[in-house]
Amino acid sequence: MDVLFVNGRKTVLTRSEIENILKNQWNLPWIKQDSLEHIVKKLLKEGAPKKIRLDNRNVIDPFSALFDIAISHINFDVWEKAEIVRQHQKTLQNAIGKFHQMVLGSIDGCEDLGVGKIVDFKCEKKKIFAEIKNKFNTVKASDLKGVYKTIAEYRRMNCPDYTGYYVQILTKSRFNRCFTPSDNTSGSKPEPNPHIREIDGSSFYTLITGDEEALINLYKILPYVLQKVEPSFDADAIVKHKLYQELIEDATK
Repeated sequence: MDVLFVNGRKTVLTRSEIENILKNQWNLPWIKQDSLEHIVKKLLKEGAPKKIRLDNRNVIDPFSALFDIAISHINFDVWEKAEIVRQHQKTLQNAIGKFHQMVLGSIDGCEDLGVGKIVDFKCEKKKIFAEIKNKFNTVKASDLKGVYKTIAEYRRMNCPDYTGYYVQILTKSRFNRCFTPSDNTSGSKPEPNPHIREIDGSSFYTLITGDEEALINLYKILPYVLQKVEPSFDADAIVKHKLYQELIEDATK
C-alpha cells in the first residue's frame, strides 16, 4: 500500500513521494543512499528505549524530583514520564555519537574504527584520523589533556605522517586550529603542532568530502531518510517547521 497512515491520519508524503524526493534531491554524492539508510536503521535500533520503567540504579534525588514537580506544575506521574524520556535521551545521545563515525566511515577511502578503539575514524586517502564527539561540551575541559595525549600518542606510534583531529560536531562557531588544551593542574599548554588539530563538524565534513555544504545537506535530507525507514515519522512537517530550520542554521553556522 502506497499511502502511509500515522495515528489514523494520512501523512503529508506517501512512500513513493519520499522515494522521489530522495532520488531527485540527493545532494550527498559522497555517500550512497542505501548506506545512509542502513546507518539510520542501526541508530534507531540502538537508540530505541530498552524499557518503559524508571531506571533508578543511579539514585534519583527526591528533593530534585519534588522541586521539579512544583516548578513545572505537574503531578508525579507526569514527572515520571518526563524523567524516563530524559534518561532515554542519554542512551540516544550515545547512539548519535556513533552516527557521525558511521557516516564519515562510509565515505570512499575512510574507515569507522568502531567502539573501543584508540581513535574513532581514519581516512587513508587524506592521511587523517580523528576522535569524534557530538558536542563541544561532551568532554570536560579538565579531560581535554587526555584527548590530546591520545591523539598525539596514536599519531607517534601508528601514523606519524597523518594529521590527528579532535572533532566537535556541534559548536558555537567554525574553526580549524592547532589543538592546545590546558593542563588543569599546571596550567601549561602543549606547543602548537599543525598535525594535531581541533575542528568543528561542518569544517570536518567539508575537509573529508570536499563539499562546503556536506553537513547542512545531510541535515536537510535526513528527515526523508528517517521517514522511509520509520513510516511514523512525518518528514514534511519536520522540514517545514521553523524551529528545525533554526536548529540547522545554528548547528552549521
